[in-house]
Amino acid sequence: MLVPEHSDDGGAPPWRELAVVLALAVGAGLAVKTGFAWLDDDDDGSVLARNLGLIVFPFLAAYFGWKRRLTGRVVATLLVSFAALAVVLNAYPFASGGSSEILAAIHAPVVLWLLARCGLRGREVAVRAPAYGLCPVHR
Repeated sequence: MLVPEHSDDGGAPPWRELAVVLALAVGAGLAVKTGFAWLDDDDDGSVLARNLGLIVFPFLAAYFGWKRRLTGRVVATLLVSFAALAVVLNAYPFASGGSSEILAAIHAPVVLWLLARCGLRGREVAVRAPAYGLCPVHR
């Protein structure tokens, strides 16, 4: 079922969420295609591999942020964390084909998912899993 019969948003039309999801999906697809065009200049594709999660994350975060109506503090924390990860992934002098470059490319989406989970799930994560200490936004 693409469009729900009733909406939790009060007077909002039931097709609004579908329209937002489709618009963000098209935006993410265009961003990935643009990333392939711009970042695929190197021979081994390592720059694209490191940045693929960075290309898709803003669209995923935009949907969850829109759905959960985030506060300015949470949005600012997510933006600063996202920017710091982008700087680290692109400024660090990785050896071509080295292990650290492969580990960074594999773990960047994991770190982005943790950022999204902490920032976008709100206090629920901090209350359910206080021992992990992974959510500095909600301490």
